[in-house]
Amino acid sequence: MENSLAAKISNEVAEVYEDIVDNLKSTSRRVSKDTGDTLASTAVSLAHTAENLAETARLQSKTMAKLARREVREHPMAATALAAAAVALVGVAIAVKLDR
Repeated sequence: MENSLAAKISNEVAEVYEDIVDNLKSTSRRVSKDTGDTLASTAVSLAHTAENLAETARLQSKTMAKLARREVREHPMAATALAAAAVALVGVAIAVKLDR
């Protein structure tokens, strides 16, 4: 079950990054048509930088997901304990936030 959950999360993260990259590319193309002034040129540069960052993050998330799946396969009990601890921490954070 842990492996399928990790694979599902990995796929969803990859899809989100692909959407981000696609959106940034279309924004970059749209803005680059109007690069007559410095502000537009800066916007294009920023869009390209964000596109590169999103692509790098997507590739790193794939690598991390592969490593996470391997660790879950090799150490299922430790992964279960970590997941339980993470859920507990999220629960505590929510409880603290609701008390404010």
